[in-house]
Amino acid sequence: MKQQLSHREQQQQQQHGQRARVVFFGAAGTGKSSLIRRFLSDSFDPIYKPTVEELHRFNCGTDTAAAAGGGGRGDGEFILELLDTAGSYSFPAMRRLAVRSGDAFVLAFSVDDPDSFEEVTRIRDEILVERATLRDERLANGHEGGGGGSGDAEDLPRAAPRILVVGCKSDSREASSTRAVAKEEASCVTELDWGHRYVEASAKDGGGVMELFQELVGMVKGPGGDVRLSAETRRAQFRDQAKRQQQQQQQRSKERPKRAETFPKVEEARPPGIKKANSCSIC
Repeated sequence: MKQQLSHREQQQQQQHGQRARVVFFGAAGTGKSSLIRRFLSDSFDPIYKPTVEELHRFNCGTDTAAAAGGGGRGDGEFILELLDTAGSYSFPAMRRLAVRSGDAFVLAFSVDDPDSFEEVTRIRDEILVERATLRDERLANGHEGGGGGSGDAEDLPRAAPRILVVGCKSDSREASSTRAVAKEEASCVTELDWGHRYVEASAKDGGGVMELFQELVGMVKGPGGDVRLSAETRRAQFRDQAKRQQQQQQQRSKERPKRAETFPKVEEARPPGIKKANSCSIC
């Protein structure tokens, strides 16, 4: 079921330093952010914190196959961008932009919430429609510009977007009593009806998380794609990214122009009155 990269996409990855963006979609509270945090920092926070939009960059390291084939360090490195989106519908413009900029998509739902699986169905339909619209727009712009030809067609978005569906909160002990979406049902709909890959993972105990990201890297990187970094290395990258973001925020706060302070105008001092030693009054 793994979707392969075309020759054109492999060339684009080499030209752009092996970089791909994976967008995480799903209803609020399904565990998208927890999956990313478990993978990057090997940690879990039970307190739910709503996400607006967060972008994480992860260096998957040097591809041993590329290095063995004679490629240099720049050819072997692969940067995986993980875009964590909001679970609510409060930002439709941001969601549309994320769909247009993504190379692959993760649709997450909670196995104890059947409504979240229905949300995955709706988001998938939205992705298909938006990507088809984007393809038509680029094709029309190519013809209007007079370019046309196969070169423009190769730059078009994929007709079938790379999508991975993940069932979250599949804790081995708790899922048996609270599970509302059967694994067989979700797998049948996802793989047989939709033609996408289906996996289950738990950010709480870490089960299936590494396998999930192995699937992602293989999906966007092509055959032989693998995540070969240890948890310690991922935690170090996560700390470095958090430190860089903090430094950038501090730099932006320093560069931000300060509001001009206003002071009340001081009244001009009047000359003292003339003191009259001898004054007369007219009666």
